[in-house]
Amino acid sequence: SVGGDSLAAALRLVAPNGAVVSYGNSSHAVTTFDVDDFFPKNGARLVGFLVLDELARTGSATRDLQLLAELAAQHKLECLVSEVGSWRDPARLLRALEGRQVIGKAVMLID
Repeated sequence: SVGGDSLAAALRLVAPNGAVVSYGNSSHAVTTFDVDDFFPKNGARLVGFLVLDELARTGSATRDLQLLAELAAQHKLECLVSEVGSWRDPARLLRALEGRQVIGKAVMLID
């Protein structure tokens, strides 16, 4: 969920026929990029992604979640969890998320 210089760098570095997927801009930074760096990438594209629209299109996220779980189990997908807490007391985790103090994922344990 980036914009600004990070998104501009991704557009500069994307491989030919590759895709940069944007699902937000939490920094609210305006993105400016040099088209001369992007258009020669032969088929590269910038894709806007909204989870709810994708769920409406596919009808389910089951296949995607299954694939992610399999990749994580095979250690092919790194899942950085930096905060863990009980769902009975979510305030600490919610404050950390709101304060942008979480690097990676925050997990609430159902206990």
